[in-house]
Amino acid sequence: MRNSELDLPSLRFGLGRAFLLAANYFIGHQFVYPFLLSFVVLGLQPEAVEFPLWALIVLHTVTFVTTIWIALPLLKESLVGLRHNFTKTLLTPWVIFPLMYLTSIAVAMLTMWASGQAMPGNENAIDQLFTESPMFTLALTIVFAPIVEELVFRGAFYRYFRSKGYFWLPILLSSLSFALIHISVALTMGNYAELWFIPLYGTLGVFLCVAYEKTGNLYGAILLHFIYNSVSMILAMLA
Repeated sequence: MRNSELDLPSLRFGLGRAFLLAANYFIGHQFVYPFLLSFVVLGLQPEAVEFPLWALIVLHTVTFVTTIWIALPLLKESLVGLRHNFTKTLLTPWVIFPLMYLTSIAVAMLTMWASGQAMPGNENAIDQLFTESPMFTLALTIVFAPIVEELVFRGAFYRYFRSKGYFWLPILLSSLSFALIHISVALTMGNYAELWFIPLYGTLGVFLCVAYEKTGNLYGAILLHFIYNSVSMILAMLA
């Protein structure tokens, strides 16, 4: 599975940019941008007790644009790999997806059996948001999440440490951080039962690393993430 091309140092993506990309997401998107935006919301809607839809759109747009800007060298680097392996990049995620989806179902069932938890809080939040704003939720799950999360977790974490010659360490770091961010809201509210879902999200993170390794570029991981989220949303709407 190991792609020797990813062992080579990235000529355009060093530690400073990797740190900036991670900080933009974990500090900027999670804390700084919402804090600054809250003043705008209260100035326009003093009675607001939570972010209105327009504020959520602004928040995610700012994060999306800044992430793309910071990761532009990494995207250009992956574009070279995409050109060399276009067909492989296009087809590999579709080959990986069935195993990824079936494995996630198995892990989810084991988790629910062991913990008694019916569904991750993150999934409940998405379902609730979908009932309030379907179009925004679709944009969030099939555009924002695949691109931004892959640039952060498979870009900042995985690509940087892979370029240093490590293999299992970047898989562990990117998958664990990917899992933790999906349960972070629940943990801040004291719902530590969500820790049971680390294996579920971590498993998804491992498969996304596999897509990166197999294709040799981030676009393969982004496409797999897009496919997984799209199928999940379609099945949720049909349920």
